[in-house]
Amino acid sequence: MGGDNRIVGLGVRVRIQVEGEDPEALRSLRGFLHEEPAARRSADLSWAKAESSQQMGVLIDVLTLILGTGFSASQLVMTIANWRRARHPAPIVTISQDVGDGRTIRIETSDPAILAQAVRELESS
Repeated sequence: MGGDNRIVGLGVRVRIQVEGEDPEALRSLRGFLHEEPAARRSADLSWAKAESSQQMGVLIDVLTLILGTGFSASQLVMTIANWRRARHPAPIVTISQDVGDGRTIRIETSDPAILAQAVRELESS
């Protein structure tokens, strides 16, 4: 993605990827996010393609979401955590954001302390 990921008046764009064998998992997560009133009202949720972190040169489906004042990173993480709890086994979900200095913030954990730190970093970027 690169460049400035902040969109004036809207917030920060993040990518959401679901790993695993279930091809419907990402579609299920999209539906779950769409049912969240704050996300439906304030977040711009759309489909995109991204390069796979597992296979070089392979494009995979991801969701992009714009976080703003009406739907924060912490709300996104809580919504995803609730979705994961309802699925067995719980799929790995990666949330990433390219920040202006070339770094990428990736949240790939279910550990509450690490998750809280990652959300603080995402919200302060």
